[in-house]
Amino acid sequence: MRYRFIKQIIITSIALCCLTCSKERWFAKITYEGTVYYSRASMKPVTAGTWVYLYACERGKISFSCDYFLVGQAVTDANGHFKIHDNAARTDEYSVQVIPDSLNNAFRGGFKITGDQLQTSDWTKLYLGGY
Repeated sequence: MRYRFIKQIIITSIALCCLTCSKERWFAKITYEGTVYYSRASMKPVTAGTWVYLYACERGKISFSCDYFLVGQAVTDANGHFKIHDNAARTDEYSVQVIPDSLNNAFRGGFKITGDQLQTSDWTKLYLGGY
């Protein structure tokens, strides 16, 4: 009887650790898609092969710091379109990075963007060269 009780405590402890220690939400997904352009002025989409990375914030030891981990990545098609579909982060705080063939125009998106904000035109249309 005592052995059975100890076994249940150990199994419950392991299960709780697995559920609370993960960086990702187990059953929630996030879809982030959009188009990458060379600039706002030209509105010309980038060529195929530009990589888009979606990072999420994992809380650091200090409340204002953030360690980012990769949620997902995608490569643009011939129209500059990309789509990332993967597990959502527990913190719901994201960052976007675009790396074209030429690193001169690399784009590093804002920090602490929420999942809802990723769906707005501010983040579905990404511009490498600014204006």
